[in-house]
Amino acid sequence: MCSAPYEIDTNGLKCKDLGSPAVKATTCGADNANKAGKSIGLDVACLCVSGTNSECIGVAGSPDIAGDANIGTDALNAILAKCPGQHQNVDSLTALNTAIAAVAAQIGKGKKPTTDGDAFFGKTYSTNCGTSSSACLSYKEYFATGQAGVESITWVKNLRTAAKHVEAIRRRKQADNAAKEQILAIKIAIEAEFARELKFYSHEKNKEQKSSETQKDTEESLEQRRKDCEAVANNATCQLPCKWETKGTS
Repeated sequence: MCSAPYEIDTNGLKCKDLGSPAVKATTCGADNANKAGKSIGLDVACLCVSGTNSECIGVAGSPDIAGDANIGTDALNAILAKCPGQHQNVDSLTALNTAIAAVAAQIGKGKKPTTDGDAFFGKTYSTNCGTSSSACLSYKEYFATGQAGVESITWVKNLRTAAKHVEAIRRRKQADNAAKEQILAIKIAIEAEFARELKFYSHEKNKEQKSSETQKDTEESLEQRRKDCEAVANNATCQLPCKWETKGTS
């Protein structure tokens, strides 16, 4: 995100303002200085800070962007503050691919190559991209033999790497969520099985208790009948289910 003379802010989301104005010619360098592409922050500053200050925000001579041949201390963040914010529902990987494709489409479209291998981004060019009146970037080193063009630009590679980490984290979260759902499903199944077993146990216990009570009632009924039969005094008064026995035992 940031490279010299810029430093990353403590929150890690933007570059700090410069401690003092930076000379554009030294900071951004000539076309062969290989300073472009090191960070988005530096590229924005070198591209947008010029003699008119109108290339990026359409406000000529805005004093909070730059003065004379220097990059103002708050120039970068003042420029970025005028950019629209990203919608929260936009997929970060999709947004990244769209942004990189947009940059790639503009390389060589404004300032045409002067010599073999030139790859300019931006259209305002005076002597080289490091002058105070220019508004361009030279990505020449990234289009040299053996390089991969836009994909070789340092900040593009860094964003690609970050995107891979974000995607890995996203997939890990998906896996974690899937695992949580599986654990929850197992928990629900276990609880349901416990409930079923408890219901079955309670049912069997009730059956056993009722059976025991029925058996007890039956035994008590038989015992009472036996006593009733034994209480019969003679054959004349003996009735079923009692049976008169001559020995006196019924």
